[in-house]
Amino acid sequence: GSSGGSGSTTPPVTDTGTYEADDGLATFTSSLNATSPDSRSLGDDTSDWYKDAIIYHLWMSAFCDGDSSIGASGEGDIAGIINKLDYLQYDLGVTTIWLSPFYQSASTSANRHNYDVIDHCTVNPVYGTNDKLFELINQVHSRGMKIIFDWVPNHVSSSHPWFLVSEYNTDSNSKRNWFTWNTSKPSGWTGWDSSSDFYYTT
Repeated sequence: GSSGGSGSTTPPVTDTGTYEADDGLATFTSSLNATSPDSRSLGDDTSDWYKDAIIYHLWMSAFCDGDSSIGASGEGDIAGIINKLDYLQYDLGVTTIWLSPFYQSASTSANRHNYDVIDHCTVNPVYGTNDKLFELINQVHSRGMKIIFDWVPNHVSSSHPWFLVSEYNTDSNSKRNWFTWNTSKPSGWTGWDSSSDFYYTT
């Protein structure tokens, strides 16, 4: 979780399970209901498959720009990964691709890290679309390879609906305790940069 609050003027948010919000960058709708694996998921009967896997950790922004019409000039995207699957599989011997976060995020620079997620169910448009992601998954699986998503649910933007519900619904709603709230900055708290630490004020 995070310590803090944004001090913004966003009106109270109702915890409905389905959220609509506008962070100034994009409007999105995200359902937080649990989903079951579907036909796009590739299971494995061997619980320790990863012990012999050759895993390539891929930060999408820095990998390959396959669609110059999206993102910053030269910034990698999903199309770039698809274009390089032969290289990954045959030249490097990769059996599993591990993707750093690629979800809709508040990051705006080409050096984005994407851990400040605002919607875990939508691909950041600078990388492509959900359909393009499904194409990548299908192509990876058709090669007998695996793909892992770096999904860290305790890393979210202050614009994420979970955070907004937790911040503005101060009673014991279902997400109030998803974050640690303080009325003042804890002693010695510095955060990892000058803008990353914030605290709740009333």
